[in-house]
Amino acid sequence: TKTLTYLGSIPFIFFTCLKLFEIQYFLGIATSLFLITYAAIILSFISGIQFAYGISQNKMTSRLLILSNIMSLFSWVALLLNLKPALL
Repeated sequence: TKTLTYLGSIPFIFFTCLKLFEIQYFLGIATSLFLITYAAIILSFISGIQFAYGISQNKMTSRLLILSNIMSLFSWVALLLNLKPALL
């Protein structure tokens, strides 16, 4: 589990370093777009985990289910925003 967590952080670290060194494009695509889309995917993945956990629990099920859906919608809206506000 830790290995997957560390491997999953590599794109964040890599593209953040590119941004710090002011490299605007990677493979012809804006580095900001890589960061935002990867963050949205990870947030959706975490939302799915929360949803599954919420279904399996008897307590606070509705709160976890609602929170997981809000997180997914938040990541979707972040993709629709201009890149600068989404990176805040």
